[in-house]
Amino acid sequence: MSRTYNDLSISDLSKLFGAAPTDNFSEDFLMARVRYDGSNDYLKFPCRLNAYCAFFCIKGSFLVDINVTTYKVTENTMIVYTPGNIVKLHISGQHDLDDLDFIIVAVSGEFLQGIRLDISSLFDESINVLNSPCITIGEAERKILYDYYLLASDLYLLDNAGVKEAMRSIVTSLFSIVGGMRKNEIDTKYGERHPGQDHAKYLFNQFMMLVTKYYHTEKEVGFYADKLCITPKYLSRLVKEVSGKSAPQWINSFITLEAKNLLKYSEMSGKEIAARLNFAGVPSFYKFFKAQTGMTPGEYKSI
Repeated sequence: MSRTYNDLSISDLSKLFGAAPTDNFSEDFLMARVRYDGSNDYLKFPCRLNAYCAFFCIKGSFLVDINVTTYKVTENTMIVYTPGNIVKLHISGQHDLDDLDFIIVAVSGEFLQGIRLDISSLFDESINVLNSPCITIGEAERKILYDYYLLASDLYLLDNAGVKEAMRSIVTSLFSIVGGMRKNEIDTKYGERHPGQDHAKYLFNQFMMLVTKYYHTEKEVGFYADKLCITPKYLSRLVKEVSGKSAPQWINSFITLEAKNLLKYSEMSGKEIAARLNFAGVPSFYKFFKAQTGMTPGEYKSI
């Protein structure tokens, strides 16, 4: 099999960003402040991170690719990353690098299991797909988040039996604040949700999480409806009402996005990509890709 993406763990990220290793958090948690000095191009190659991450820009700006979309992270902006997406930072070659100063926080799924929050609602796949993952931080929130960062930084290096549980409490508080900021941005942009929408939104979120997990192999709406114990007709209507796109469109968009990523960032052949995405063969993959993008895989790869 040809080379595809690098999968980076939290310990890999700790080494990359020069964070001091600790026995308490080596595989579960990372918090590091990064002042770019030109000696390292962080995440300069596309990779998948096995962690929930937040990049908070204190000064300067940088570009980040999440899958095939580029976002600009500027001062007082946070970008949220969920596991499984492809990420690449564009740092070298920019004009304002002397002032670049940002904080990265990375948390493993295992670490999150110990906190009392609905993580799926805070790191909601549908929010990442429907909206920009960038969050604008107000001045009051910036001060609070930075105070949390200072406290967490001290805890991170503390040799104490209770430090892990204490860090979970801090992370719980941080996620509550970040979740509130995300909700405010969504409500401002798309209008506040009404109580009657909650069940439909919940099912849509579950559908999106299932698609994220199974789109490599499952292309039929019936599979996802069975998982949710509802009929395909009801799921299709619900997804359309909540998102404005049909369930097949969402499934196809994930497949297309992965195909684009593999064509752009890997050395896999068309045959290997077709097999990875569970197509019957190269012709059916090419037909699907042309229908979705208007280009052949070769044409897309060459742009």
